[in-house]
Amino acid sequence: AIVVNGQRIDDATALAGFMKNRVSTAQMKIDDVVQIKPQGVVRWQHVVNVFNACVTAKLENVGFAP
Repeated sequence: AIVVNGQRIDDATALAGFMKNRVSTAQMKIDDVVQIKPQGVVRWQHVVNVFNACVTAKLENVGFAP
């Protein structure tokens, strides 16, 4: 599952829409820090899908948490 600030998101496509909406409604800026932090054993493709969703939402400061 994808979780953003405690809110569960169904998939990467929904995440892209969610993030675009947050930017368009001024709940976040495109250069706000976004950290991707997989929990437990996660297929790498799912992590890449989340990163790509952030790119689709035109976010500029996306990285991976240690």
